[in-house]
Amino acid sequence: ARVLIALITILSFSTASIRAFTPEVQHKSSRKDNFLRSDKMLKMFTDKQVIEANQSLLDSISSNSYEIYDKLVADDLTAFEAQSRGVLVEGKRFHKYYFDFVKTLPEPKFKTNITMSNPHIRWVGKVCAIISYTRVNQRLDADSRPVTTTASETRIWEVRDGKLVHVHFHRS
Repeated sequence: ARVLIALITILSFSTASIRAFTPEVQHKSSRKDNFLRSDKMLKMFTDKQVIEANQSLLDSISSNSYEIYDKLVADDLTAFEAQSRGVLVEGKRFHKYYFDFVKTLPEPKFKTNITMSNPHIRWVGKVCAIISYTRVNQRLDADSRPVTTTASETRIWEVRDGKLVHVHFHRS
């Protein structure tokens, strides 16, 4: 858990802020001062808002709406997922390929329904929310029979310019 929190801290703060949070390096500002400064600059979000943003992201995927996906996701998105075969994916280009590919297929009779089961939110300071849940995908197969699949998913949302932005996910 400490490694994950350290990684998220590195991704979330500038190098100067990280140095201020590192006990071995002393700067003029204390940890408390940095958090107070951050509180004044950042918009506060609730767990409910993180869940809603995440569901909007999942809905954009199921409806193949790259326009909405693009607004919710950071340009520097990183991800580990089955499609990447264990390789870290960086940026949106990898995912844009799938949005474009789906457009070449015949329109499905019913869209895939994606829901989150038992979402859990963990905040890292006030700038980063980690949401973990079981992703439930419901769709129809070629013979119009219902198919349900699940995956464990963790997504990281960061506050940037007063907005929640999706910056990383891991699906297994």
